[in-house]
Amino acid sequence: MLKLRVYDLVEKTWLSDYHEVTYRNTLLGVLYPDGNFAVGDCYAMLAAKIPHDKIAAVLDAGFEDYKIIGASGSRKHGRVLYSNTHSDAFSKYFGSNANCINYGSNLTTECKKIQKIKINLLVVNDGEYGTGDCHGKCNWAFSVRFAGCWELAMQHRIVCESNSWVAKGTIIYSPEVQDSKYDLVLPVSSFKGNKVKPGKYKVEVIVGIVFTSPAKNERYEDDWRSANLSYSVVQFLPWKAVEKDILPVAKKKAAYLNKIASSPVGILSFLNYITEEGEIKDSDYDYSSLVKVLKSDIYSQLTTHPWIVSKVSEMLRKYWVKLATSGGIKFNYSMIMPDESLPVDACCIPSLPPGTQVIVFPYPCRWKHDIKVLQNVESEHWQDFQGIIGISSPTALSMGRDYDGDSLYWLPISEMPNVAEAIKAFPAPPAEAEKPPKNALQGTLGKIALMSMDNLTGLVTWLIAKASALGNEKIIYQLVPQLQAAVDSLKGATPPDAALIDKLGEQMKYQTVSWLKEHKDPNLFIKYPFSVTGRTDTVSCLVDEISKLWIPPAHKTSNKSSFLPLFGKPRQKYFDRACTISKEYNQAIGKALQPKFQYIVNKKPVPLSVEDKVSEDLSNILNYYRDTLSKKKCTPEQKLEAAAAFWYAYHWQNSEHSTSLCFTVALDEICLQLTKLRINEFTLVKPGTAYSETIWQGEHLIFRLVEDGQYVNAYDVDDQLVGGLPLSQYPPVLINVWCEGNIYTKFDSRNKACGIRVVISNDF
Repeated sequence: MLKLRVYDLVEKTWLSDYHEVTYRNTLLGVLYPDGNFAVGDCYAMLAAKIPHDKIAAVLDAGFEDYKIIGASGSRKHGRVLYSNTHSDAFSKYFGSNANCINYGSNLTTECKKIQKIKINLLVVNDGEYGTGDCHGKCNWAFSVRFAGCWELAMQHRIVCESNSWVAKGTIIYSPEVQDSKYDLVLPVSSFKGNKVKPGKYKVEVIVGIVFTSPAKNERYEDDWRSANLSYSVVQFLPWKAVEKDILPVAKKKAAYLNKIASSPVGILSFLNYITEEGEIKDSDYDYSSLVKVLKSDIYSQLTTHPWIVSKVSEMLRKYWVKLATSGGIKFNYSMIMPDESLPVDACCIPSLPPGTQVIVFPYPCRWKHDIKVLQNVESEHWQDFQGIIGISSPTALSMGRDYDGDSLYWLPISEMPNVAEAIKAFPAPPAEAEKPPKNALQGTLGKIALMSMDNLTGLVTWLIAKASALGNEKIIYQLVPQLQAAVDSLKGATPPDAALIDKLGEQMKYQTVSWLKEHKDPNLFIKYPFSVTGRTDTVSCLVDEISKLWIPPAHKTSNKSSFLPLFGKPRQKYFDRACTISKEYNQAIGKALQPKFQYIVNKKPVPLSVEDKVSEDLSNILNYYRDTLSKKKCTPEQKLEAAAAFWYAYHWQNSEHSTSLCFTVALDEICLQLTKLRINEFTLVKPGTAYSETIWQGEHLIFRLVEDGQYVNAYDVDDQLVGGLPLSQYPPVLINVWCEGNIYTKFDSRNKACGIRVVISNDF
C-alpha cells in the first residue's frame, strides 16, 4: 500500500491529511513499496481557465525536490504524479512522455489479486492462438491460480521488471495453450508503452487481476449478473414500443415504491433487494450503513431520526428518477471476448439456448445504431465459460468496443418483443463512428497531461440526450465521434473537439428539455415529481407517466435531541474532542462541495469533471474520518465512550448545521446499542381527560402507543387516554405495541404539574 500526500500547485502548500491518496493492491506499490510519491493538484487553475501553457509550466516545474513522473486516471481531476525517489518509475516501462501520461494508470489500478510468478510467455501478433485486440490466452493452472477457476475471463495488469514492460487487457483459458508448453499467450497489442516483439520468453512477472467476468450467481436461477437500463439507451427507442414493453413494468415498481415508502420494514426489505441486485455497491457507504442500522434497529428506535429519514429519502429519490427515466428494467451484462468465426449479426452467450435473439448494447451508448438484435450461436469453444459474450471484431468495432475488459448488456427479445422489432427496423447508420486513432503526442509531461484533463464525456452525453429529446439527429451524428474521442482520450486517442462541442451546445441553448434539466435536482421525488411538459420524445413521455403516479412518502422526523438516550452521557474531555473533530469534518465537507456551488446557485448543470472532483474529495474525507476510532489504540470501553461523544456532539444541539459524523466513525457501536431498548423514556405533555388530576408516583402501567395525526398518544388497557406528546418530540419506539412501564408526574419550578414522565421496562 502506498500513501501519497497531495500538494496544491496553486497555493504551493501540502493539503490536509484527509486529501491523502491511498494506492492499495497496485503494481506501483509492489514495484516500489518504499517509494516516495506525491500528487500535484492544479484543479484550481483549470477551474479559473488559466491558459494551458501556463498550467503546463507549473506542472513541469514540480515543487520542493519532487519531479513530475507521469499521470494516472485522476489527471481528469487536474492531478499528476511526482516523486523525489524514483524519477524513472513510469518512463522505465512506458518510454515516451505521452505513454507515461496515457498508460501510467496501468501501474496505479487497484487489483483484487496480485502475485509474482515465473512463466513461459509467448508473444504473438494479434489474432494468433485465438488472441485479439488486447486479449490473450492462458493455461489451466494460470487461470485457476488467478481467477479461482478456469471458466472465468480476467482483466489484468502485468509488469515485467527485468524486461521493463507493462501489459493490459483480458485473458481466458484456452485448450490450445493448455496443450502447449506456455503458461500465457499475449498479443503485441496488450503491451502498453515499451513494446515486446513476438517470440518466446521465460520471465518473472507481477500479475494483477482487476476483475473477472461475472460468475454464476448461485442465489438465482439464471447464470448472469444484471445492471439497470439507462435513459441513454431508452432515448433512442420509439415511444410506442417503450409504452408496451417498459411502461407496464415501471408502473408496477412505482406502485410498490408508494406502498413501502413510509414503512421501515418495507424500506429494509427494499434495501436488501436492491443490494442483492447489485444496485447498491460496496462503495456506497451511506447506503450500506443505512442497511446495517435498519437491520440492527429491532425496536425501531431510530425510525424518525433525521439521518435515517434523509438517507431513505435520497435512496428512494434516486430510484424514482431511475424508474421515471429508464423504467427500472434490468439487463444482463457479460465481458466481451473475440470470436472471428461469428458473423456480424450473431453472438455467443454460453448456456443461453442457441437461436435465441437478444437485444444488445454497450455503455456508453452513443446512438441508436449501438443497439442491436443479435442471434445467439452455440459454440463448443465457449460453452463452459461464465459471464462472457463472444462477438467478432467488426461487431465490436460497430459499437465502439474492444476486448480489454469492456462489457455488453443484453436481454432476450422475449422480454421486450416490441422494442426488439423497433430496433430491427432502425436504418443503417449514415457513417460508422470509428474509434479515433492513437496519437504520437509530443511535448512535456505537463503539456500532454493537460490534453486529457478536460473530461467532456458527461457533457457530450448530456448534449446527445438533449439533441435526442429535440429530435435533432444531425447534431447527434456530429456528437457521436466526439463522445468516442472523449471516452478514449485517456487512452491516448485524439481529444474531442471542444470548439465543435461548444458550437453544437450553443445551437440548442434556448431549447429546454425539462426532465434533463431537473433529473439531478436534490428535491426531485422528495418534494415534487418531474414537471409534466407534454413533450413527445420517449424519455419525456415515460417521465410524464411515472411522475403522475408518485405519492409523497409520509416520512416523519423527530428532533435530534429525542435520540440522546441511545448512549450514556460521555465525559467532558471526550465530548470536547468529538466536537473539535466534528467541526474539522464539517469544514472539510464544505470546502469539498464548494466547486459545485457556483453551478447550483446559477441553476446550471454541474460538469462531469466537477462532479468527479467533488466525489473524489468527499470519498477521501469519508475514508479518512471513518478510521478515526480504529486508528486509536483503545479499549472497547473507551471506544464506546468515544462513540457516545460523537453521538452527543451531533444530537445535543438541535442544529441543522451540525454534522452526522457519528454514523461514519461509530457505526458498529451505534448498531450494538440498537440491539437493546435504550430510548425508553419520554414525557407526555398533554394529559388525558381521565387522568387530568392524577399525580403519578412511579405506578406500574400497561399501555400502548398510537400515532394520532401529529401526536403520539398513550392508552391504558381500558382504552383511556393517559396522555400525548407531539410526534416531533418522540422517536416512535414500539408504536401499536403493548408496553409496560412506570410513570411519574413532573413538576415545574412553581411545583405545578407540567407533564408525565414515562419509563418503559426493558423486559416488557
